[in-house]
Amino acid sequence: MTDIQNNPVALIDVQSEENASGDVAKVYAEMKEAWHMVPNPMKLFSADPALLRHRWEGFKIMGENTSVDPMFQTLLRMLVSVTHDCDYCVGLNESMLMGMFEMTPEQVAAMKKDPATAPLPEKQKALLLFVLKAVKTPKSTTKTEIEALHTLGWSDADIFFAMNYATDMVATDILINAFHVER
Repeated sequence: MTDIQNNPVALIDVQSEENASGDVAKVYAEMKEAWHMVPNPMKLFSADPALLRHRWEGFKIMGENTSVDPMFQTLLRMLVSVTHDCDYCVGLNESMLMGMFEMTPEQVAAMKKDPATAPLPEKQKALLLFVLKAVKTPKSTTKTEIEALHTLGWSDADIFFAMNYATDMVATDILINAFHVER
């Protein structure tokens, strides 16, 4: 493990890229190949190598899903993180929206205030708004809302994927905030 004094990634010790060993080193290498970097929130998971592997495998599964596009996923991550006050994740996903999807700072600010302004097709926007509502008030969802999503062409698997993606983000936001992960 690294000395937190020398590598202040978080409040707990994590394995640096230089000192990673075993499966942590393997996962870091896979991340670098896929993402060209190892984000600090993923380094946090090196505190438990089995959980790091589990989280990485989950990211790979999410990346293979074609029911929602990368912009939808980025918007969802940012908007869930706004709700859970995770500055790290909000900032990272804001940067991605502006860099990868050429959104302006004004567009991003507007979406943070009102997610209904997201530049998505009606089908995707309906799913986004449903998931954001469910993350904030999970007991408020209704069968009518699910049926409306079905009418737009979403399958139960699609709806579950988006909800699972959002709940993973909530957990990540909590971990990042609780352990003060550096950006």
